[in-house]
Amino acid sequence: VSLSYDHGPLSVGAAYQIVNDIGGLTPATSTYGSTYFGVTIPDSSQKIFTAGATYKFGAAKVFGSYIYSHVYPADYRNDSFSTAVQYFITPSLVLDLPFYIDFVHHAGQSGTRITTGPTFDYFLSKRTDVYVGVDYNHLTGAWTTLAAASGSNQPFYGFNSLFEATIGLRHKF
Repeated sequence: VSLSYDHGPLSVGAAYQIVNDIGGLTPATSTYGSTYFGVTIPDSSQKIFTAGATYKFGAAKVFGSYIYSHVYPADYRNDSFSTAVQYFITPSLVLDLPFYIDFVHHAGQSGTRITTGPTFDYFLSKRTDVYVGVDYNHLTGAWTTLAAASGSNQPFYGFNSLFEATIGLRHKF
């Protein structure tokens, strides 16, 4: 279920979702197999709630959101917060400054993941842009273990911090 509200420069939205049949000791009985982030879990369900808002003023837009995710009885819970500022330096050049923090409680451990870094995006046309960005990730506790698990979408190769740089050209069809 979801709802949204838009009025002038303000946009607000929220959603709630339940996913059943996560985990289980017999992978054939579960859509997601027997593990969650590499840890074997019992038959579980996941409850997800998210809320966010944006507010635009002049050449800037401010973003904020919260995501709650709980897999029960598998002992996995995330509380994620994010905020960002987007600023159009010129009509063709935009700067994004995001900040994310994710608190995880998993398998009796807790941890934090912090991600931040600017991105500059230059629009060559309505459909083509070039961008350059950097980001920094720092992990503590359970997040360090999760990032090392097989199937992690961003391996940290045994470290608890990661710095990345990206340059790209994007064309929208």
